[in-house]
Amino acid sequence: AGLRLFARNRFLVTLLTVTVICQCGTGAISALNVFFVTRDLHASSGLFGIAETAMGVGFILGALAAGRMVRWIGARALTWSGLLATGVLAAGYALQRSFPAGLVMLAIYAIPIAMLNTAVAPLLLDAAPREYMGRVMAVFMPVNQLACMLSVVISGWLTSTVLRSFRASFAGITLNSVSLIFVVAGGLIFASGIRAFAALPATDIP
Repeated sequence: AGLRLFARNRFLVTLLTVTVICQCGTGAISALNVFFVTRDLHASSGLFGIAETAMGVGFILGALAAGRMVRWIGARALTWSGLLATGVLAAGYALQRSFPAGLVMLAIYAIPIAMLNTAVAPLLLDAAPREYMGRVMAVFMPVNQLACMLSVVISGWLTSTVLRSFRASFAGITLNSVSLIFVVAGGLIFASGIRAFAALPATDIP
Protein backbone atom coordinates (compact mmCIF):
# COMPACT_ATOMS: atom_id res chain seq x y z
CA ALA A 1 0.00 0.00 0.00
CA GLY A 2 2.86 2.34 0.78
CA LEU A 3 4.52 1.61 -2.57
CA ARG A 4 1.25 2.23 -4.43
CA LEU A 5 0.87 5.57 -2.65
CA PHE A 6 4.40 6.57 -3.68
CA ALA A 7 3.71 5.52 -7.27
CA ARG A 8 0.81 7.95 -7.65
CA ASN A 9 2.13 10.83 -5.51
CA ARG A 10 4.62 13.06 -7.33
CA PHE A 11 5.46 14.98 -4.16
CA LEU A 12 6.52 11.81 -2.32
CA VAL A 13 8.52 10.51 -5.29
CA THR A 14 10.36 13.81 -5.60
CA LEU A 15 11.06 14.00 -1.87
CA LEU A 16 12.35 10.42 -1.84
CA THR A 17 14.56 11.08 -4.88
CA VAL A 18 16.02 14.20 -3.28
CA THR A 19 16.80 12.52 0.03
CA VAL A 20 18.30 9.43 -1.64
CA ILE A 21 20.68 11.57 -3.73
CA CYS A 22 21.64 13.49 -0.59
CA GLN A 23 22.25 10.25 1.34
CA CYS A 24 24.63 9.10 -1.38
CA GLY A 25 26.77 12.15 -0.66
CA THR A 26 26.58 12.33 3.12
CA GLY A 27 27.08 8.58 3.48
CA ALA A 28 30.39 8.71 1.63
CA ILE A 29 31.63 11.62 3.73
CA SER A 30 30.69 9.92 7.01
CA ALA A 31 32.37 6.67 5.95
CA LEU A 32 35.66 8.19 4.78
CA ASN A 33 36.00 11.11 7.18
CA VAL A 34 38.43 9.28 9.47
CA PHE A 35 40.85 8.91 6.54
CA PHE A 36 40.38 12.53 5.53
CA VAL A 37 41.12 13.76 9.04
CA THR A 38 44.30 11.70 9.37
CA ARG A 39 45.67 12.17 5.83
CA ASP A 40 44.41 15.49 4.51
CA LEU A 41 44.05 17.39 7.76
CA HIS A 42 47.31 15.87 9.09
CA ALA A 43 45.83 14.97 12.49
CA SER A 44 46.49 11.86 14.54
CA SER A 45 43.78 9.23 14.74
CA GLY A 46 43.36 10.13 18.40
CA LEU A 47 41.99 13.52 17.35
CA PHE A 48 39.21 12.05 15.25
CA GLY A 49 36.92 12.18 18.27
CA ILE A 50 37.34 15.97 18.29
CA ALA A 51 36.24 16.06 14.65
CA GLU A 52 33.14 14.05 15.55
CA THR A 53 32.49 16.44 18.42
CA ALA A 54 32.71 19.41 16.05
CA MET A 55 30.11 17.80 13.83
CA GLY A 56 27.94 17.11 16.88
CA VAL A 57 28.10 20.78 17.84
CA GLY A 58 26.96 21.68 14.33
CA PHE A 59 24.06 19.22 14.58
CA ILE A 60 22.96 20.75 17.88
CA LEU A 61 23.11 24.31 16.51
CA GLY A 62 21.22 23.28 13.39
CA ALA A 63 18.53 21.48 15.38
CA LEU A 64 18.07 24.48 17.66
CA ALA A 65 17.69 26.86 14.70
CA ALA A 66 15.61 24.54 12.49
CA GLY A 67 12.19 25.31 13.94
CA ARG A 68 12.67 29.04 13.58
CA MET A 69 13.99 28.66 10.03
CA VAL A 70 10.98 26.53 9.01
CA ARG A 71 8.64 29.22 10.35
CA TRP A 72 10.66 31.95 8.64
CA ILE A 73 11.16 30.62 5.10
CA GLY A 74 9.05 27.43 5.05
CA ALA A 75 9.94 23.75 4.94
CA ARG A 76 10.24 23.58 1.13
CA ALA A 77 12.60 26.56 0.88
CA LEU A 78 14.68 25.30 3.80
CA THR A 79 14.97 21.89 2.11
CA TRP A 80 16.36 23.08 -1.21
CA SER A 81 18.48 25.90 0.23
CA GLY A 82 19.86 23.60 2.94
CA LEU A 83 20.84 21.02 0.33
CA LEU A 84 22.59 23.63 -1.79
CA ALA A 85 24.45 24.95 1.26
CA THR A 86 25.42 21.44 2.39
CA GLY A 87 26.79 20.61 -1.07
CA VAL A 88 28.95 23.74 -1.15
CA LEU A 89 30.18 23.20 2.41
CA ALA A 90 31.03 19.54 1.71
CA ALA A 91 33.18 20.57 -1.25
CA GLY A 92 34.74 23.33 0.86
CA TYR A 93 35.56 20.82 3.59
CA ALA A 94 37.24 18.58 1.02
CA LEU A 95 39.66 21.40 0.20
CA GLN A 96 40.78 22.01 3.79
CA ARG A 97 44.31 21.02 4.72
CA SER A 98 44.64 22.16 8.35
CA PHE A 99 42.94 20.52 11.30
CA PRO A 100 41.54 23.68 12.98
CA ALA A 101 40.07 24.99 9.73
CA GLY A 102 38.67 21.56 8.99
CA LEU A 103 36.94 21.45 12.39
CA VAL A 104 35.26 24.79 11.76
CA MET A 105 34.12 23.74 8.28
CA LEU A 106 32.87 20.39 9.58
CA ALA A 107 30.77 22.07 12.27
CA ILE A 108 29.26 24.50 9.76
CA TYR A 109 28.62 21.63 7.32
CA ALA A 110 26.58 19.81 9.97
CA ILE A 111 24.24 22.76 10.64
CA PRO A 112 22.16 22.59 7.44
CA ILE A 113 22.04 18.77 7.66
CA ALA A 114 20.32 19.03 11.05
CA MET A 115 17.94 21.63 9.64
CA LEU A 116 17.11 19.31 6.74
CA ASN A 117 16.12 16.53 9.13
CA THR A 118 13.58 18.93 10.64
CA ALA A 119 12.36 20.34 7.32
CA VAL A 120 11.65 16.98 5.67
CA ALA A 121 9.26 15.83 8.41
CA PRO A 122 6.53 18.44 7.77
CA LEU A 123 6.87 17.90 4.03
CA LEU A 124 6.15 14.20 4.52
CA LEU A 125 3.25 14.95 6.84
CA ASP A 126 1.81 17.35 4.29
CA ALA A 127 2.20 14.95 1.35
CA ALA A 128 0.89 11.71 2.84
CA PRO A 129 -2.58 10.98 4.21
CA ARG A 130 -2.41 10.58 7.96
CA GLU A 131 -3.74 7.01 7.85
CA TYR A 132 -0.93 6.03 5.46
CA MET A 133 1.92 7.70 7.34
CA GLY A 134 3.24 4.44 8.82
CA ARG A 135 3.31 2.79 5.42
CA VAL A 136 4.95 5.83 3.85
CA MET A 137 7.71 5.77 6.49
CA ALA A 138 8.08 2.01 5.94
CA VAL A 139 9.14 2.85 2.38
CA PHE A 140 10.92 6.16 2.96
CA MET A 141 13.29 5.18 5.77
CA PRO A 142 14.56 1.80 4.43
CA VAL A 143 15.18 3.23 0.95
CA ASN A 144 17.23 6.07 2.41
CA GLN A 145 19.16 3.67 4.65
CA LEU A 146 19.87 1.46 1.66
CA ALA A 147 21.15 4.46 -0.31
CA CYS A 148 23.46 5.37 2.57
CA MET A 149 24.76 1.79 2.83
CA LEU A 150 25.44 1.60 -0.90
CA SER A 151 27.23 4.94 -0.74
CA VAL A 152 29.49 3.63 2.03
CA VAL A 153 30.27 0.44 0.12
CA ILE A 154 30.91 2.13 -3.24
CA SER A 155 33.01 4.97 -1.83
CA GLY A 156 35.10 2.54 0.22
CA TRP A 157 35.61 0.30 -2.79
CA LEU A 158 36.58 3.20 -5.06
CA THR A 159 39.10 4.68 -2.65
CA SER A 160 40.76 1.32 -2.03
CA THR A 161 40.87 0.08 -5.65
CA VAL A 162 40.17 2.26 -8.70
CA LEU A 163 41.17 5.57 -7.08
CA ARG A 164 43.80 4.22 -4.71
CA SER A 165 46.70 5.99 -6.43
CA PHE A 166 44.74 9.02 -7.59
CA ARG A 167 46.45 12.38 -7.20
CA ALA A 168 45.72 15.65 -8.98
CA SER A 169 46.64 19.27 -8.32
CA PHE A 170 45.02 22.53 -9.33
CA ALA A 171 45.40 26.08 -8.01
CA GLY A 172 47.86 24.82 -5.43
CA ILE A 173 45.41 22.27 -4.00
CA THR A 174 46.13 18.55 -4.22
CA LEU A 175 43.28 16.08 -4.35
CA ASN A 176 43.64 12.42 -3.44
CA SER A 177 41.05 9.67 -3.64
CA VAL A 178 39.23 10.65 -0.43
CA SER A 179 39.10 14.40 -1.09
CA LEU A 180 37.98 13.74 -4.68
CA ILE A 181 35.10 11.59 -3.42
CA PHE A 182 34.19 14.36 -0.96
CA VAL A 183 34.04 16.89 -3.80
CA VAL A 184 31.87 14.52 -5.85
CA ALA A 185 29.69 13.93 -2.77
CA GLY A 186 29.25 17.67 -2.39
CA GLY A 187 28.25 17.83 -6.05
CA LEU A 188 25.63 15.13 -5.51
CA ILE A 189 24.16 16.96 -2.52
CA PHE A 190 24.13 20.22 -4.49
CA ALA A 191 22.38 18.43 -7.38
CA SER A 192 19.73 17.16 -4.97
CA GLY A 193 19.14 20.78 -3.91
CA ILE A 194 18.62 21.81 -7.53
CA ARG A 195 16.23 18.89 -7.96
CA ALA A 196 14.32 19.93 -4.83
CA PHE A 197 14.08 23.54 -6.00
CA ALA A 198 12.82 22.54 -9.44
CA ALA A 199 10.52 19.66 -8.58
CA LEU A 200 9.11 20.00 -5.05
CA PRO A 201 5.65 21.51 -5.47
CA ALA A 202 4.57 24.48 -3.41
CA THR A 203 2.82 23.52 -0.17
CA ASP A 204 0.77 25.27 2.46
CA ILE A 205 3.41 24.61 5.11
CA PRO A 206 4.32 27.99 6.67
